[in-house]
Parts: sequence; structure tokens; C-alpha cells
Amino acid sequence: WTSAVKHQLRLSRRDALQAYSIHMEQQASVRLLPMSEQQLQDIHDAALAKAMAALTVTGLDENDRNFQECVAELKHHAMRSYEQAKADNLHASTKACERIAAELFETRIRGKLETRGAYRSVEELTQDWAQLRKAYTQQTIGPAKVEVMSSWVFQKMTETVQRLGQQLRSDADMRHTAIEQKFGEAEQKWQAERAVLEQQLHEARQQLATPSMPPHVADAMASHVWR
Repeated sequence: WTSAVKHQLRLSRRDALQAYSIHMEQQASVRLLPMSEQQLQDIHDAALAKAMAALTVTGLDENDRNFQECVAELKHHAMRSYEQAKADNLHASTKACERIAAELFETRIRGKLETRGAYRSVEELTQDWAQLRKAYTQQTIGPAKVEVMSSWVFQKMTETVQRLGQQLRSDADMRHTAIEQKFGEAEQKWQAERAVLEQQLHEARQQLATPSMPPHVADAMASHVWR
């Protein structure tokens, strides 16, 4: 009898493992990833429930040592499969989240950032990043969602804000230099004009300071010369 029970348990265990694997393949195969962690947990729980149902059809006492060993083995196998599914889900989620983040950056920010003058302030760039993060949150799913937001998105935000800040400061310095140059040129022009005016004023003052000769004196001097 014991041999028959063990044989029946082996058959039931095989059916249970198959039931679990089939359900996981149908609901959580790699081609269906990524998905939320809760969704994957629910699929695992449902698959395990189907596997347990395949064991209990034996009608054996659930307190029987052989039955409990079979259950323990089933759960161990299911947990290993579940851990692999979680790893696959994390990998798929990471790739999808990074791809979406990169696409959003390319279409919403990169072009403007590389066009000098498109952003007139850091505040305009941070507003675009806020819209990008909102779109990213709506379009991504899976366990890597927060991690990619923290590592990829915020790192890119920091880099672009620093880059724009440097660019804006450089533009401001260039404008300041241009203004100073124009002021210098104008000052040189004013100084030249002032020098001309001062020379003209000096000459005018000299002419006013020189006494004029009366006409009868000039005639007498001329007569004296011709004698």
C-alpha cells in the first residue's frame, strides 16, 4: 500500500509541477514581461494554487509525512521558478524603462538643449523635466521603474541643468563683454571728440588773448619800411 501511495504521489507531483509551469508560461513568460511585481506575485500564487489542487486529488491525508514532503518539494520548485521569473521581470523592466526614458529625452529635451538660446532659463528646462517624469511614470512598469528614475532620469537631469547653467553664464559673460567693448569704443570716440573740441577752444582763447593792431599804426609802420 505504501508503495502504491508513493507512486501516486510521484504522479501527482509531476502533474502539480506541470500545472505550475504551464500557468506561469501562459501568464508570465519572458515575452509578456515586464509587469508589475504585484501582478507577477498574483500569477505565482494562482499557479501554486493549481499545483496544490493537483496534489490534493490523491485524497491522501494532508498530515501524512509523504504528502507533506511532496508539498515541500513542490513549493521549493515553485519558489525557484518564481525567483527566476522575478529576475527576468527585473531585467525586462530595466531595459524597457531605460528605453522609454531615453526616447522621452530625445524627443522632448535634447534638441532644445543643443539649440543655443532655446532655453532662456534653468526654470524652463526643469519644467520640461517635470513633464518628462510625468510621461515616464505613465508609460513604465515593473520593479525597475523607481530605480531607473533615480539613476538614469535624475542623473540626466543633473547633467543637463549643470550644462545649461554653464551655457547661460557663458552667454551672459559674452553679452557683458560685448557691452563693455561697445562702451569702450563709445568712450574712445567721445574722448577724441572732446580732444578736438578742447583744441578748438584753446585756439579760440589764444586768438581772443592776442591784442589787435590799430589801422593808423599799421600804416605808419608800413611807410617806415618803404623809406
